[in-house]
Amino acid sequence: MILHYFKRNENIQNELDNNIYKLIIEIINKLYSNDKFKLKKDFNSSFEITTFLLFIVFFTFKNKSYKSEKQELINKFINDLDYSLRNLGIGDMSIGKYVKKYVKKIYFRFDLYDKIFEKQDKDKFQIFFNKLEILINNNNLLSSYLFDLACKSIKLSKSRKFNEFKFYLN
Repeated sequence: MILHYFKRNENIQNELDNNIYKLIIEIINKLYSNDKFKLKKDFNSSFEITTFLLFIVFFTFKNKSYKSEKQELINKFINDLDYSLRNLGIGDMSIGKYVKKYVKKIYFRFDLYDKIFEKQDKDKFQIFFNKLEILINNNNLLSSYLFDLACKSIKLSKSRKFNEFKFYLN
């Protein structure tokens, strides 16, 4: 009977994390379908955008104790990363090396974005974002849009609980 209770709570939490991850995927699809941003349709572009959107969630709740929820989101992203890399043709023998490389990139990006958003430095964000080379032409439309999305989402979601997080699209 007690074991059933724990499993049920775990399933509820898993559903909440899935909802946030689904929101991230929906935003990425909207960005790809918007012709004014001109995103390259490749693995690197989706990786960078997903990493940034995950960062928004993490930054919003960085001073709150949602460790298990944030860890579950990272686990979903890493599993998705593993699956995507395998679909690109990377085999079992070298998949671990690739996943490890990308996990390092995730935490490097989180640290960099954290410093940028602590200071609300839009210029620094745009400079870094353009260096990622995920756009067909380097204009600041997407970086400006994402910066504003992050600022608005962080501001309006800070007073909410983790399961009430929302991206505020412009």
